[in-house]
Amino acid sequence: KVYDAIASLPDVYQSDFTWVPDEVFANVLSPGGNTLIVQKGFPESMKILVERFPGLRVVELDMSEIIKGDGALTCGSILI
Repeated sequence: KVYDAIASLPDVYQSDFTWVPDEVFANVLSPGGNTLIVQKGFPESMKILVERFPGLRVVELDMSEIIKGDGALTCGSILI
């Protein structure tokens, strides 16, 4: 249902989606270029990401303490 709702938005709002099995892994940062910052410790999701985007530079960060507090990667970031 969510995917269908997003697909019906005008082109200006369109994005490319990739499903990953770990909800917390889906919380990523893209500082620009071909780099993506992800949370370490989710090998199944990482495999999907690397196979889907082979030229992407993926940097893994250990966010295990933030995750314990129900946080994620962007919770510990300042977005400018």
